[in-house]
Amino acid sequence: MAVTFATFNVRNLFLADDPRGEGRGAAGSEKRRLFFRERCEHLAAQIARIDADVVLLQEVTGPASLEALAEAIRTRLPYTTRFAAPTDERGIGNALLARLPVRWVRSHGTSALPVPVFMEGQAAPYGEALPLRRPFVHALVEARELGEVHVFGAHLKSQTPRSLRRADGSEVAPTTAADHADALFRTMLMRSGEALHLRRLVDEAVDGLPEGERKAIVLGDLNDTVDSFPVRMLRSRGPTALHPASDLLTGGRRRTVVHGGEGVVIDHALLTWPLYRQVRSVVVHDDGLKELGRHEATAIASDHAPVVVEVG
Repeated sequence: MAVTFATFNVRNLFLADDPRGEGRGAAGSEKRRLFFRERCEHLAAQIARIDADVVLLQEVTGPASLEALAEAIRTRLPYTTRFAAPTDERGIGNALLARLPVRWVRSHGTSALPVPVFMEGQAAPYGEALPLRRPFVHALVEARELGEVHVFGAHLKSQTPRSLRRADGSEVAPTTAADHADALFRTMLMRSGEALHLRRLVDEAVDGLPEGERKAIVLGDLNDTVDSFPVRMLRSRGPTALHPASDLLTGGRRRTVVHGGEGVVIDHALLTWPLYRQVRSVVVHDDGLKELGRHEATAIASDHAPVVVEVG
């Protein structure tokens, strides 16, 4: 029996009383509570419709918001939940829904993202200046006939340029072209460090296993296309390389978000070869997908489409 894996960025699922959240009315008001319930019901219906065995979620804001969503889903499908704490400076994080047995779940954070050196013995160039903002979810799932599968959930930093920060955390606004270039470099460095950290975690998870048992899947909003530099780093080469499920799309259009009126795929499923060779179907559920402005506060739906991969 095949196993289905999915990734879905639910977009800013803050509780009704959280002032950072969105909705109608003031934080904690009856209008905001109604808005949060409507969002949970809408998202729950979407998750139930894709009917996946394992779902990796992004932009859940803590165990309470995850449990509220799971409770809405349980009227349709039974899932257990796990959250990767802590959240980032926006208050969002990664989470797991599963209806298969889960041996264990870990939260992978780090205060120092890896930056390769050029000579043996060199000190790491940035120390703890590059922490991982959103810890990765890592679960060992008993996936029916597939056996044990290492499942990773990730949400890489966006491509928004990273301005210079003062010691108190405030931003130094760029004024020159070189300042703007510096900001782009910081973002690429952060995103590349996140991808490299996740790449190493996948290798560590399957290292030493027989070739046919090196079963791992990375699911999540990687905030870039499959051929981008950070995603190519994560995919890499060799016996534990990750292969993009988007190459095998069998339904839906090739868009998981709409940016500037153009649909692109930035939500991905990447699989090691023993799983990739067993992929039966890949579907992007992009019905009704719309582009939402950064400050859109009353949209019930997410601005991402779920991606579902059937394996086995």
